[in-house]
Amino acid sequence: MVVVDFRKLNKRGVPDPYPIPRAKELNRIAKKKVYKTSLDLRYGFGAMEFYRDHSKFMAVITPFGIFIPTRLGFGGSHGPAYMQRLSDYVYADLEDVCVYIDDILIASSDWTSHLESLSKNERCLTQDCR
Repeated sequence: MVVVDFRKLNKRGVPDPYPIPRAKELNRIAKKKVYKTSLDLRYGFGAMEFYRDHSKFMAVITPFGIFIPTRLGFGGSHGPAYMQRLSDYVYADLEDVCVYIDDILIASSDWTSHLESLSKNERCLTQDCR
């Protein structure tokens, strides 16, 4: 495993002001619902590819040579905003779904709509739901 300190790179980057929802707000929404399912995207950040010309900024020199990542890792200051923007885009049309970066909360008032929302969520994760 390679651990990299990206503080210098983060200082030079342009801040991404994309809003991250507050966990308290998501909990407030969920409290009003009867049925809840919580999901966590496996490899959330690690599944997102870089634009080709951006990966060079995350390159690392190791004893074994230069490592240029092809996917987003931890440590970059833009990761959370980028992941939240992607999640909001994917789930924009789903009513009973709240997303906090790579954590998905499906909260519904009745069982039938909850099952329907779970089915729609699965479709979004396995196909293009937009």
